[in-house]
Amino acid sequence: MALKIAKKTGTASTMMQVKDKGTVVAEETTEDKVDIPAAKAHSGPWCEVGVDMSYTHNLGNYQSAKIGISLKVPCQHSEIDSVFDYSKEWVDTKLQSMIEELQSE
Repeated sequence: MALKIAKKTGTASTMMQVKDKGTVVAEETTEDKVDIPAAKAHSGPWCEVGVDMSYTHNLGNYQSAKIGISLKVPCQHSEIDSVFDYSKEWVDTKLQSMIEELQSE
């Protein structure tokens, strides 16, 4: 089934947190609107599909860095499965990119 989302934006959040011996020493959170595939407008009841993934990386010496990505996409009830697949792939791609960036530092 082709993805046919009528609303044109979703909401993406990213979070990065650094802990030292369990105490948060740095934290950064951003929220952005994300363009999503669009189709003809529909006025029926709306659902919201959300996907949230995170990764914690051990920095050694009781320190860790945690990154997280989430995406919320409005959709029609009949599109929930395809929107979930789209959202999961989008979040996974972004998270993998941030993990590679974190590990290269």
